[in-house]
Amino acid sequence: MNDHRIVGIHVTNRATAAGRVQEILSKYGRNIRTRLGLHDVHEEGVSPSALILIEAVGGHQQIDALSDELRRLPGIQVQSMFFSHPCDGNPGRVPKLSRDGTRPAKPAGSPRDPE
Repeated sequence: MNDHRIVGIHVTNRATAAGRVQEILSKYGRNIRTRLGLHDVHEEGVSPSALILIEAVGGHQQIDALSDELRRLPGIQVQSMFFSHPCDGNPGRVPKLSRDGTRPAKPAGSPRDPE
C-alpha cells in the first residue's frame, strides 16, 4: 500500500516541550519516513513556537498512538492528513509519469491510458 499520512505537530512553547516531543518522535522513529521542522527566525532570536511535519508509515495503530501521545502534552496541537491511492493493486489504470511529471509519449498503435 502506498498511502500517505502526514502528521502536523504545532509546538506552542519550544522551550518547555521540545525535549518531550523529541523523546516521543524517537520512540516512534520506525514510523517516520520524513520529518520537517519549521520555525520563524527573527533578529531577536527564534520563535517560541514551531511546526513539525512528518510523513508517517506503518500501521494506523502505531501512528494513532504517536499522535495521541503527542496530544497529551500541554501546548501541543496535532492534525493529520491522509491521502490514499484508489488504484493500488491495479497500477495499469494510472498513467505513469516521467521524472519531469509529464506523460511519456506512447509508441504508435499502443492503447491510450484512461483519462
